[in-house]
Amino acid sequence: MFGRKEHNTDKGKEKIVNIKSEALRDGVVVNLENVKRVSDHVPKHLKPLNNEQLGYYLAGFIDGDGHFSKAQQLVITFSSPDAFLAYYLKGRLGYGNVRKVKDKNAYLLIVSNEKGMLNIINLINGKLRTEHRFNQVVNNVLSHTKYADQNIHFTIDSSKNFDNH
Repeated sequence: MFGRKEHNTDKGKEKIVNIKSEALRDGVVVNLENVKRVSDHVPKHLKPLNNEQLGYYLAGFIDGDGHFSKAQQLVITFSSPDAFLAYYLKGRLGYGNVRKVKDKNAYLLIVSNEKGMLNIINLINGKLRTEHRFNQVVNNVLSHTKYADQNIHFTIDSSKNFDNH
């Protein structure tokens, strides 16, 4: 059921006028007048459904609030209200540690395990958009001797496509 507000100028009150909505699907008319809405809330985060989406999701976090350190670690900063996302990513990746930053309203997701780093590099390959983060992967991680035998051709996303869905 959809509604719109009407203002009654004589009494200064509002009343809700019900508007019937009908959908035509497979030749059947469905009256949605008595259908209760599940929720009025819009989801804050849409979580990735597959590894392709996870790669873009992760690349966005890295481009925004992450970095690849010279110690061959991925570090992503999350504000306290978004700490659940750090734990979510840790669970999806299967690697990493989440730590509260002392005296700050922030959490860090830190991945340093070699298998975890290789998994992340494969997920985000061709998906990072900032040259700075791309260079960090190449110079701080892939140039290290423990990754030299992996023969990964790491690329940046230089497309002009900014569609998120």
